[in-house]
Amino acid sequence: AQPADQACRRAMLTAPRDPVLLHLAAMAALQCGNASRARSLLQRCLAKDPSYGPAHQDLGNWHLRRSEYEQARAAYERALANGRSSAALLTNLGVVCCRQGDQDRGTAWLSAALQRDPSYAEAWANLAVVHQKSGRSDQALVHFRTALTHDPDSIVANRGLAALFAELGRHADALSLYRRLATELAPSDRSALQAYRHYARRACMWQEVSRV
Repeated sequence: AQPADQACRRAMLTAPRDPVLLHLAAMAALQCGNASRARSLLQRCLAKDPSYGPAHQDLGNWHLRRSEYEQARAAYERALANGRSSAALLTNLGVVCCRQGDQDRGTAWLSAALQRDPSYAEAWANLAVVHQKSGRSDQALVHFRTALTHDPDSIVANRGLAALFAELGRHADALSLYRRLATELAPSDRSALQAYRHYARRACMWQEVSRV
């Protein structure tokens, strides 16, 4: 990521107002962990070209990561208005609506994402979360498994299915998924680690508890 960021910085010396370059520089900055620079570059990009859909979408992603749902939703809607309609965008817009309490609209966007790409695991997983929160465990289980069929490494699907197994009293299944999250898929996720330790203690797997 660092070489890409440096290359973008050099290129911007000769074309500091090019929206495409500003967008690429923003993504490079984000990969380097410089979130504030990434946002500034996205805003500069959109100031030069307000119709640049990819920048609206990535600005929405920036806000979503910070749970700034109103700003994220507005950015995603601007991306849609400017020609973006990928499964990823529609899924994230659905997630934002659900987190704002607009379940019907959120479900509609998630369904639209699956119409765009029936194999998009994150849409299946987030639709499963909606069913899970509404008490429709059977439907949630089906959707989580569909998500994992398309992407066995989906963190959203693995975490959601683990939580669902825990709710259903299937502790061995929950332990297996939390183990994979804590040791392989999301080792920096403290909630996954804590859940893994909890279910390892329930199973008296003391060696596992001490290992992680």
